[in-house]
Amino acid sequence: MSELWPFSHHVLVPCSLLAALDVLSSSVETVHAAREEEAIAIGCGLVLGGGTPLVAMQNSGLASALNTLGSLAVAYRIGLCLLISVRGDDADPNPAQQPVGRATRALLGSLDVPHATAGDPTDLRLLLPDSARSATQHRRPHAVLIDRQAIDA
Repeated sequence: MSELWPFSHHVLVPCSLLAALDVLSSSVETVHAAREEEAIAIGCGLVLGGGTPLVAMQNSGLASALNTLGSLAVAYRIGLCLLISVRGDDADPNPAQQPVGRATRALLGSLDVPHATAGDPTDLRLLLPDSARSATQHRRPHAVLIDRQAIDA
């Protein structure tokens, strides 16, 4: 952990889009989770233990984990930083991704989780540390989203 990269851990749920990001290849400890609910719970435990985890997942998994996010991280004011890859735009060839893709930002908003969108992978080096500091300061989850097109660019 350094001033530039404030994370003590990366908690990852497998996602081919996120695997391509160099920000997740830093030298902090990585914890792999099988499901997004598990990743949020592990991240919350790390925060409560004094850590600063970055929890990374795909937006379809976020939809599955909304109850955990709301009833644990939001309800107990746990300053968790999330990195969410967003699939499901109109150009996505998989129609199963589109409903949650369109709803992701509104779902986070409904839980009062502040979020920003990275225009490209280099934006993450600025947005993620800012999001982590804000999450810690305000004691609430914050999210940074990155769209599939931004990763592919």
